[in-house]
Amino acid sequence: MKKWFVLLLISFTFLNFNSFGQRGKNGAKTISTNNTIVNEYTALTANATTGATSITVTSNTLNANGRFSSSLAQGDLIFIIQIQGASLITGWSAWNGWINSIGNAGLYEFAEVLSVSGSTTINLECGLTNNYTAAGKVEVVRVPRYSSLTINVSDTLTCDIWSGTIGG
Repeated sequence: MKKWFVLLLISFTFLNFNSFGQRGKNGAKTISTNNTIVNEYTALTANATTGATSITVTSNTLNANGRFSSSLAQGDLIFIIQIQGASLITGWSAWNGWINSIGNAGLYEFAEVLSVSGSTTINLECGLTNNYTAAGKVEVVRVPRYSSLTINVSDTLTCDIWSGTIGG
């Protein structure tokens, strides 16, 4: 009886781990055209604090351009980065333009998706490591999970143009 329980426990753990850890889920990719874009972008619309396990974004499908075979789902990988948020010294002085406080600018992390809710919520597998301020232009980037990536010598991988909110 004990042997069957241990075998069942190991099997459950293995199946559970494999269903969530989806490395390579997007298969092999070869870039064979110039200026290929593989990521999808959305913006954070509400502040997110350290330890939070959900974030609110403009749209949680993260597939507006059809660069993935489906909308954002469990096991997908996202990259969260705050683009702005530093404060500068202003006025007419020798210190004009110097950084007064870095704030949350430049903070980033990768997160695995647990689920999506409605059209604007992304639930995360683990709590956030950093605080993010929506006014600081925080973008959420969907990152493909390729089993391999080949970029032909004459071709390039690039990103969407910065819109003032996402891309870049």
